[in-house]
Amino acid sequence: MQIMKNPGLPDERELDYIKSYIQDVENMLVNGEEPFEKYLDFDSFAGQFLIDKLVLNPDAMRSSTFYYKDRGSDILKAGPLWDYDRAMGVSLPDYQLRIGDYPDTMNDWYMPLYNNEEFYNVLIDKYQKLLPFLEELLSEKIDSYAEMLTPAIAMDTTMWPFESNYTQYESSVKYLKYFLANRIRFLNELWEVSGFDYELPDEGEELCTVSFFDEQNVLVTSCQVKKGDTLSLPD
Repeated sequence: MQIMKNPGLPDERELDYIKSYIQDVENMLVNGEEPFEKYLDFDSFAGQFLIDKLVLNPDAMRSSTFYYKDRGSDILKAGPLWDYDRAMGVSLPDYQLRIGDYPDTMNDWYMPLYNNEEFYNVLIDKYQKLLPFLEELLSEKIDSYAEMLTPAIAMDTTMWPFESNYTQYESSVKYLKYFLANRIRFLNELWEVSGFDYELPDEGEELCTVSFFDEQNVLVTSCQVKKGDTLSLPD
C-alpha cells in the first residue's frame, strides 16, 4: 500500500509519523481503544461511504481509496473520490447487496463506523439530501448526457470498430437507469427513507449484464443487453 502520495516523497521521520498515525486510527476503529469520533471527519467519511455503497464500487474501501489530513491537525478526512469505472452494476450487478457485503469485507474500518449512531445519522442525512438530485438524474440527466455523448460514441466506434465497447450503447444507458433505480429503492427500504418512485422498465425490457473473461479468469469487458435481443460483438 502506498501510504503517502502527495505533495512528494516523505523523509524517514515523516513516514514513521504517518504510519504511526494511520495505525492509531485503525486501532481506534477496529479495537475501540479510543473514541474515534474525535479523530475522523464524519462528514467526508459519510459522503465517501454513501457514494461507494450507492453505486457499488468494487474498488472502494480496499484500493483507489484516498484519505488525507491537514498539517497540524489530528483529524483524518476521506477523499477525493476516485476510480468508478467498474461501478453502477458493471462488476457488482446485484443491487440488493447489503452494507456489510463486499467490498466492505476488504476493510475493517467501515462496519464500526456504520454501526456508530452519530455516523449513521450523518450518513442518512446526506442520503436524504442527495435524493432530489438522484431523481433528476434518473428522470432527465442520464438521457441528456447520453444524447450529448452520442456523436462521440459514433466517432469512437468508427475509429476503432473492433475495439469499441459501445456496440450496446442504448442498452447500457437503460441498464444504468435500471440499476440505479433499483439500488435506490433497496436503500430506501433498508434505511427506512421516503424517496421518489422511479418507473422501472417493463419486465419484457429487463436488461442483463454479460461479462467476458480471458483464460486466466480475468474480466475483459462487460456489456448490457435487453432480454430477447441478440448480443452482437465484433469477431
